[in-house]
Amino acid sequence: MRKIITSDDLKMAIQELEWDHKQKSIELRDQFHETYESLKPINVIKSSLKDLKISKEITKDVVNTSIGAATGYLSRVLLSGSTGGPVRKIAGALAYSLITQVLSNNPDPLLNAGKNIYHSMVHKLKTKFKSRKKI
Repeated sequence: MRKIITSDDLKMAIQELEWDHKQKSIELRDQFHETYESLKPINVIKSSLKDLKISKEITKDVVNTSIGAATGYLSRVLLSGSTGGPVRKIAGALAYSLITQVLSNNPDPLLNAGKNIYHSMVHKLKTKFKSRKKI
């Protein structure tokens, strides 16, 4: 800061200090709002998930295991039923284990079948929609 000799210098210095104060107040308020938003629980979770960079390999393994487990569970329910005897329950448990293991290691046939079913359903819906649109 420069030396203040006259009253005009004093007025100028006061104006500069007031302007600096106003700018710092604006910066402080903006920083407060930014910090407040970042500390909201949903934003903390979002930033944590962004920081957690899941590799494609891990994602693929989780999806494959989930597909295998879901298909194995479905086969167990279909084989043993809700009131099945001990033999049916054992057969269901074996089917669950076998199908889960096979599909977890090699889910491509099931994924391809699912994609084909999805594409055929979409194609049917599109043609149905187009035929209704023409009428």
